[in-house]
Amino acid sequence: MSDELWAAYRTTVIDVTLPGDSRRLLEQVPEQTAQEWPFGVPVAWILTACNPQSVVLAPEVNTERHEQMGRQIADLGLVAYPNLGYDPADPTWNEAGYTIVGSDEDTVCDLARQWEQNAVFRWAPDGFELIGVLMTGHDRHGWRWIS
Repeated sequence: MSDELWAAYRTTVIDVTLPGDSRRLLEQVPEQTAQEWPFGVPVAWILTACNPQSVVLAPEVNTERHEQMGRQIADLGLVAYPNLGYDPADPTWNEAGYTIVGSDEDTVCDLARQWEQNAVFRWAPDGFELIGVLMTGHDRHGWRWIS
């Protein structure tokens, strides 16, 4: 994975919808500190169907891809909440995605591969990971709430 692209993924801030429809901003940080975990399961996954292989698509195409992925996630019987990942240096750049709660890495990476995504995020109480899917790479670090 290109260093520039990896760095962009590594700084992504995620506006996550939580159970009960509350929303919070999640920021990636170098080290994990104690944070309130919002789910009753030990892991959540963050992924998108937008901009496959980091090729920028028209907004209406990304919207359709996002909706199709949502239907596929529901058909698989997975629990998911919408999210919005964005660049903190340029919040106008964003991608809609989903936070899948409680699934396994193989299922999530297979889904990401089908939607031609370079990587997914693995989110847990003890850390945050960037996992390469179409491109190689792995980075474990921390997360915190910023709102």
